[in-house]
Amino acid sequence: MSHAQENGSKRTKNRGPIGTAEASTAPNGEDGHGERDQSPEKRVLTALRRIVHGVDLQARRLLLECGVTGPQLMCLHTLVEEGLLTSKDLAERVHIHPCVLVGIVDQLEEKGLLERRRDRQDRRSVSLKMTERGLVFVRQPSPLQATLMAKLKRMKPEDQMRVAIAMEEVVDLIEAQEVEPIPIMALPQYAGRKKSGTH
Repeated sequence: MSHAQENGSKRTKNRGPIGTAEASTAPNGEDGHGERDQSPEKRVLTALRRIVHGVDLQARRLLLECGVTGPQLMCLHTLVEEGLLTSKDLAERVHIHPCVLVGIVDQLEEKGLLERRRDRQDRRSVSLKMTERGLVFVRQPSPLQATLMAKLKRMKPEDQMRVAIAMEEVVDLIEAQEVEPIPIMALPQYAGRKKSGTH
């Protein structure tokens, strides 16, 4: 074994729960050299693609089981945490284009999960408020949230913190705060949903 291979083996054995030595071993008994030989950049991109794919599957499950989309649920959770918000403020909090948010709010209002309230002093100002039905709905964990929470609870506190820090670092790497948010319905993967009105 070369000096570089020996160092790579040591690094693999010292990794935490996100990439343990056991996890790097292929199911068919191979030593998993193919994965370890990938560059860090390629491994990060591969992991991101798997995360996006997993979130997309969970979003479909969320729609089937709970009747809401991921963006809708994100808006509800934000209102629970922040309280009364205008549509503009909510759009900024959840990083959704204001034009798209109008449709999301319309659908949530139709479901009875939130309501629009006009300011008594300034009738042009409209705030969004959770309804009792909405509060009850949000207290029920979504499929993805329930799965993540169950697996995180089985981890040691220090390992939970390590996962949290790693995820926050990934967010910092991919977040483009200075870019004007794109209307989600303008993206190719959502083009077919314009007629259905689902956001």
